Amino acid sequence: MNPPEMFEVMNGYWAMLDFCLLIVLVRYLAGGSFDFGNPATKLAVAMVVYFSGDMARHSWAWALWTIRNAGERVTHANSTWWVPFTFAVVASFGLLFIIHTVCPRKYKNWGWLGSLLFAVAVVYLNYRYNFLWRWICCF
Repeated sequence: MNPPEMFEVMNGYWAMLDFCLLIVLVRYLAGGSFDFGNPATKLAVAMVVYFSGDMARHSWAWALWTIRNAGERVTHANSTWWVPFTFAVVASFGLLFIIHTVCPRKYKNWGWLGSLLFAVAVVYLNYRYNFLWRWICCF
């Protein structure tokens, strides 16, 4: 299996696993009393948001890799960059909500806010200065 086929298979696999988990989570939320004060309900809602964005992002990549591997040119991917970006933003909101839900109360908002600031700083610094590659090459 060559790398493009592997990317197609991996993205399809993750999209389908996300879909199955979404079915379980939605059934869980629909089956009981929807009490948003309950931490389990908050966590389930946060997971639905995260895995919805993740499933959509993996489905998008799966579709593009499938089209490419079928021999077709993928020309619209550059003009629709905002679609997977939007899915990633939805997933990141869900992930930050998960962090907020499971973080101890004594940290207040610093659990999710610190995670957000850390992630943005690392990605920006790596994008701007390519520091991760330099750090990894030192070992």
